Amino acid sequence: MKNDEMPVAILMKVEEGMLCNYKATACSSLLCTHNDDDDNNSNNDGSSGKDMKSKAGGRFSLINVMNAINNTCLHKLEEWWTYELCFGSGIRQVHYELQQSRIGNQFVQKQEAVNQYSLGHAPMVVFKSEELLQKHIM
Repeated sequence: MKNDEMPVAILMKVEEGMLCNYKATACSSLLCTHNDDDDNNSNNDGSSGKDMKSKAGGRFSLINVMNAINNTCLHKLEEWWTYELCFGSGIRQVHYELQQSRIGNQFVQKQEAVNQYSLGHAPMVVFKSEELLQKHIM
């Protein structure tokens, strides 16, 4: 992704409303309204309206948005934990530490997951129906 491109989605927050029941809030630029009349029209995010023509009945189809972000992973660092929401595979809570090693005359650094917890998976049947998506998302 280029520096001036908007990500397809951003993980805003992860909340534990009840014990072992998590709610992730993600925002997607695919849900923004764009002027489709002029393909040369530039939006606030620098993209053209041409890319956002996935409307159904005068509004964006949530199914189209979910298909566009399927297999995409979003990350949010909150203090000690990093939350990873991967559409199609689930959400996990991970703590990374920087590991440093020496190979010959060079030092190599890499992040390594030292603690991680699976927080669950979204029911995939929800992503196949516009009506079910609206019930679960809204």
